[in-house]
Amino acid sequence: MQRFIKFIPSEEATWLRDTHPNAFLLLQVIAERARRISGHPDGLEIGECYMGDLCCGFSEQNYRTAKLRLVDMKYVKICETNRTRKKSTTGITTKGTKIKLISSAIWDINIENDNVSPNDCLTTDQRLPNDEQERTRKNKNEKEEQQQVRGDFSKFQEDFEKFNFILSDIEWVMQNYTPERTQMALDYVKQSQGIDNPVAVTKWHLKQENPPLPKKKKLPPREYVQKYFTKYEKYNDAVCFIDDDCVAFERGMNNHFVKFKEHGFIDQFHGLLRKFGIPIPKE
Repeated sequence: MQRFIKFIPSEEATWLRDTHPNAFLLLQVIAERARRISGHPDGLEIGECYMGDLCCGFSEQNYRTAKLRLVDMKYVKICETNRTRKKSTTGITTKGTKIKLISSAIWDINIENDNVSPNDCLTTDQRLPNDEQERTRKNKNEKEEQQQVRGDFSKFQEDFEKFNFILSDIEWVMQNYTPERTQMALDYVKQSQGIDNPVAVTKWHLKQENPPLPKKKKLPPREYVQKYFTKYEKYNDAVCFIDDDCVAFERGMNNHFVKFKEHGFIDQFHGLLRKFGIPIPKE
């Protein structure tokens, strides 16, 4: 049976294509596969389709990142995965993720619904009343603002999978917390020892008004020095020298250095700073 889908050219579509091309391509494939009518033997409802990791020639990581980005931006919804799928009632074995297209902002799949008369809906070719145009524009602006506030959660895809987050867990995090707050909770879980249920601990951390902070990672000696000091710059009239082996300060005939590989480097380096009257960096 022949069918067609409609591409809606817009600033939103152009932005997605130019900024996140993998997500744009994945959305196109989902629109092409999505059911426009119900009643098929595979049990898929309108807007639903199955997607696998190897679609579009993506690597597994690129596919999952693009998928999570589309979920985050409310273009699609993940209905079930292999891990969450119940035993099929149709007797048909399926693989992959069941995804539902929930927005026609970029792709219109020409849904055929017997319960809705074509005359009941305005087509995109018809001019909307002024008040409805304003409402549509306002809703779009609010959606864009919400997306900017929520930020990008796709960078957590690997952690979500490692800690066995299910879809409902991910959606709960995305709807209630910022990426910065989520990063803090995940870092705390990564640094904790002997955790049997990382999902529960992540949620617990997110709900705390004054959560325990993850420990700061200690930089290697050379990186620590380069973070706060610049080669050949003067600090309290002492010139800083940094090479692969050591850091040194020189003022007139005074020249002292500390090797990066020396035991207790930080204490010795701070002692060197005190000799030259240079403030010790506050981490």
